[in-house]
Amino acid sequence: MDYNTAYAIVDANSGKTFTITWNNGAKSTHRMFISNGGHICEFRKRSRRYGVIFGGIDNIRSIECRERKVVEPCEKFRKNVKRVIKYLSASGLWAPMLETAKIFLTLSDEELLSANKDWGSYRNLMDNKLKDYQWFGCDCFFYLFGDGAIKAVNYERWSRESDRQMVANAITNKRNYHTKWRKGYDNSIEVRFDNDYARGWYSEEYKDCGNGHYYLLLDETHAIFCEND
Repeated sequence: MDYNTAYAIVDANSGKTFTITWNNGAKSTHRMFISNGGHICEFRKRSRRYGVIFGGIDNIRSIECRERKVVEPCEKFRKNVKRVIKYLSASGLWAPMLETAKIFLTLSDEELLSANKDWGSYRNLMDNKLKDYQWFGCDCFFYLFGDGAIKAVNYERWSRESDRQMVANAITNKRNYHTKWRKGYDNSIEVRFDNDYARGWYSEEYKDCGNGHYYLLLDETHAIFCEND
């Protein structure tokens, strides 16, 4: 491949990821861009601003921009729901919500998209199709259609394993447990077994504020978004 052809391909998609096929048939992946000086460059690892001039253009057979796969909302919803089912099945927390998540997987795209319009549409789904089931709430339902519905618990790096194990032990042994720590936020976890089914909560509150982001604990390391306050 000549330099001008390679330049045109990268310039049209500068900053994206490319698959390069070399003359010997080997393939490799590179994040490439055109520098201010007009050079074909490759980003350094874990950098979005800095890179080095890319060499070996004469040994390239082809360059193809890797298009990012567009994930449809219902596909994201079902992927998130499957994760909810996986974590709750293992932990035993929120048993009624686990059964509801299983029902969610049986709903059609039309039913899901209709319920995702607004609070009234969601309420209509729950009052009619799922009137005998419980869920975490409408915000938690809506977030299942996008990224970030499920997140990892923000444990301290130096004590991650011991803190995680303490929460895991409490869940396994069905023992009420509450813990707090500070890392970016005032973080806290609580699990309780003194009601009709096991429950767990996780929060990330702004330091010394009492407001922040609130989640429902799925297991010792994962939580599902509930609300912002």
